Amino acid sequence: MGRNLFLIILVTASALFANNISAQMAADVVNKLSSTDVINEIKKEIDVNHNYARAVELSKAAAAKYPTDMDFQFLLGRSYLLAKDYNNAETAIGNVIKKAKNYKDAYITAANIQVGKNRPDIALVFVESGLQLFPDDKDLNIKKLPLLQQGNDGVKAEQYADHLINYYRNDKDAVDAYFDYRSTIAGNFLQQKNYEQAIIQYQKILEIDPQNDAAVKQIIDAEMKTGDVEGSLKELNKGIAITPDSYEYQLKKILLLQELKRYPEALDVLQAMIKTHPNDSKLRQLNVDLRLEAGRYFRNADPYAQYQSVLDISPSNKEALNNAINYAISHRMYDDAIVWLNKALKYYSNDAALLQKKMSVLQSMQKYGEAAVIARQLWSRAPNNAAAKNMYIELTFQNARALTSELQYDSALYYYNSILIADPNNAQALNASVNILASQKNYTEALNALDKTLAFSPNNQALLLKKASVLMDDEQYEASALMLEDLIKKYPDNKKFVNAYIDANLAHARQLMQAEEIDAAEEPYAKVLDAQPNNMEALNGIINVELTQGKGKSQTALDHTNQALKYYPSSRDFLIKKAAALSALGKYNEAVAISDSLMKRYPYNAKVKDLYIEQILASAKSYRDAGNDTMALQQYRKALFTRPSDSLALVNTINLLNSGKQYDSALVVANTALQYYPSNVDFLRKRASILDSKQEYAEAIVTADSIARIKPDMYSQDYAAYLRSKTFRNQIGLMYLTSHIDSMQAANIASLQYTRYSGQNSYTARVNFAGRSVGTGLQLELESYLHHTSKWYSFINVAAANEVVFPKFRVAYSLFHNFSNGWEGEIGGRYLNLDSISTVSAVASVAKYFGDFWINLRGYGISAESNFYQAATLTARQYMNDKTTFLFAVLGFGNSPDEFTRNYQLTNNLGQTTYSIGAGFQKTFSYRNTFSINGTWYNQKINEKKYRNQYDIYLSFYRKF
Repeated sequence: MGRNLFLIILVTASALFANNISAQMAADVVNKLSSTDVINEIKKEIDVNHNYARAVELSKAAAAKYPTDMDFQFLLGRSYLLAKDYNNAETAIGNVIKKAKNYKDAYITAANIQVGKNRPDIALVFVESGLQLFPDDKDLNIKKLPLLQQGNDGVKAEQYADHLINYYRNDKDAVDAYFDYRSTIAGNFLQQKNYEQAIIQYQKILEIDPQNDAAVKQIIDAEMKTGDVEGSLKELNKGIAITPDSYEYQLKKILLLQELKRYPEALDVLQAMIKTHPNDSKLRQLNVDLRLEAGRYFRNADPYAQYQSVLDISPSNKEALNNAINYAISHRMYDDAIVWLNKALKYYSNDAALLQKKMSVLQSMQKYGEAAVIARQLWSRAPNNAAAKNMYIELTFQNARALTSELQYDSALYYYNSILIADPNNAQALNASVNILASQKNYTEALNALDKTLAFSPNNQALLLKKASVLMDDEQYEASALMLEDLIKKYPDNKKFVNAYIDANLAHARQLMQAEEIDAAEEPYAKVLDAQPNNMEALNGIINVELTQGKGKSQTALDHTNQALKYYPSSRDFLIKKAAALSALGKYNEAVAISDSLMKRYPYNAKVKDLYIEQILASAKSYRDAGNDTMALQQYRKALFTRPSDSLALVNTINLLNSGKQYDSALVVANTALQYYPSNVDFLRKRASILDSKQEYAEAIVTADSIARIKPDMYSQDYAAYLRSKTFRNQIGLMYLTSHIDSMQAANIASLQYTRYSGQNSYTARVNFAGRSVGTGLQLELESYLHHTSKWYSFINVAAANEVVFPKFRVAYSLFHNFSNGWEGEIGGRYLNLDSISTVSAVASVAKYFGDFWINLRGYGISAESNFYQAATLTARQYMNDKTTFLFAVLGFGNSPDEFTRNYQLTNNLGQTTYSIGAGFQKTFSYRNTFSINGTWYNQKINEKKYRNQYDIYLSFYRKF
């Protein structure tokens, strides 16, 4: 006893330890994977490995980690169900239904749990609850049928089976459920040896699927068990029509023909089988036995010898004829019975009893068409006889149904129409006709048939509903919906009309959406919501339409999302749509609050993450449009925290940091962007631009060269050249001036200069050479542009010469200031010391940019030997691209101390009126080489009768290095 107790304790402890280990391993897996991967892992254990215990452990761990995610609670319940732990399954699924009553799959699973506990009545309650929320759900509707059947409510089950196949005739799952139901009932009848009712059930299967081989086999077996050999043979022939090569069917046919003593036919079939199966010993033996039996039969069998002897003497002997007929019928020798009946009717053609017998024999032979002809004849004799009429209708119906099962639809329609002529309100015939016409897509005739019957029964609600259904089959969804709308007003208590009305409007809306008539789809969706405010498809559809229509409908979309969330408060899709509507209305904070909440609930859901990012970016844009760059930057960084690779957030973050001169931060973000998009030209350009702003030209050039390799177009190569030019600190220049004064010999000046750039400042040394007959002039210049601040800079020039051509000394200074809106001002002075005189000048100018044009007006006040002179120039430039290439023109009045070609004659020229006009062109190549050419004409008044003209051409070339 003690030892056994020890073993029990040991086994229990081991099991608990193993369970703890298994639970811990499951928790580790859940913690390592995303929620989506966990779901896939659980489904793999259920659907692939069938390891339900493992699925339970994973689901428990996931449900503990994500307590608000009903998907994991549902998977836990389903895992328990598959593991046959019904009590825990019931608890888990009950929690799902309690917390998320719109979780459709939970109702089906709850029903399956109750079926497992052998409580079909409670299972049916769960299905009915689900159908209240999802009345059109196919799975719930299919699930209801076997539960009604298990509940032993045969009447309801039968009605519901017909309803199911009428609504889902073309759905394989519904058809299979219907077939299972009929097969089960038929099986019960077979156990009760009620073969006729079993045959009826299988025939109902064949009405839906005339090629159903299993149903044909069952009918044949049932017919054989009834002893109706002729009926068995009839059904067997149908089976052979479906599977003509069936060995089993052919052999059964031989045996049935043998039983009917129809030996010639049996031997014909047997010979055909022997040709197909020449080595079959069973068939060879049957051939011998059948021939022997046929020989004995034809030698001894003559059942009518006594009657024939009478009829030879008296062919019209009614008693002998009746006896022969009755003998044949009693022995099921229907072919012989028909022969005797036809002989009798030659003599007694109007004998009602003989006609009744012939009709009955033909019915037994399943020759319903011929039987119906006789029934019609008998009814015509007694038109007020209800039984005769009903017999005619029944035989005609059987004939039409047989033709339908043989796929002779047109013939079947003819006979159904005959029934409707006799009985316009016959619902069975009408339904059968309409079903055939609808299956042939002959909707016009189907509707005509319904209208004819409705003319006799205009208030027949079943027929009205059928007409609406046919209109839907014909894709006349709008017409069906309008018809049902009128019917609902007339019959407000008919729920079938309401459900069909909802289906028709939903189908109409889908049709319009597929045709991209999105605005038109709004009306049918609205009609559905008027009838059923919680219809999920209509709510989804109308919100999608309104969001597509833009801001004008955004408020309505928001109202509908609020309506939807009243019924489905935890619906992720409706919350997403509400956030989209709020975003469209510019209520970004509210939208982000919703998407932020969804992100916390579904951190790995791609759709939720996309929405969250989209709305943060929209919020950022609104801040940026309002000029609040700080808040915009904060939003973009929030987006990058969630999705570091978002290109739009990266671009805008870089732009904002760059415009705020936060170059280091902008560079960090640009480098991050290039980790995700290493060959993206836009991000490479932004990196190069930032490095340019930071004056880190070496790295900027490397980046620009990378761009040129990835995208070797002119712009990329030009940008690389531009950045490379930023590293040039030296420049050498060559200038040449040729000047002609009237007919005098040309005077030329050549110059050589060197410039050094340091930051924004430049320092230039220049040497000018002028060859003359009196000697060679030589001038040395030092010149500089010095930037004091971003708005102030100076120009300084000092020159000294040997007095041959150039002024002995020259000093120039100007102070410039940049104003807003492209204005610039200048004040300065000039000093020239010539061989016999010195001049001092005051300078002032104003300049302005007008788009691609620049205008400068400069004036001089010149003092020389107590005399005062004036001069002015007007300069205009038109820039061609980035202010390095331009055309220019100059108009001048007076003699300016800044005129390089003429200031050596300034003392002679000051008192003489002078006008000048010039034009030129300057072009920079690759931001490195600059070429300039200009020409100027001076017209100088010497005296009242004499003028002097001077023509200058000035060439220059500069190269940076």
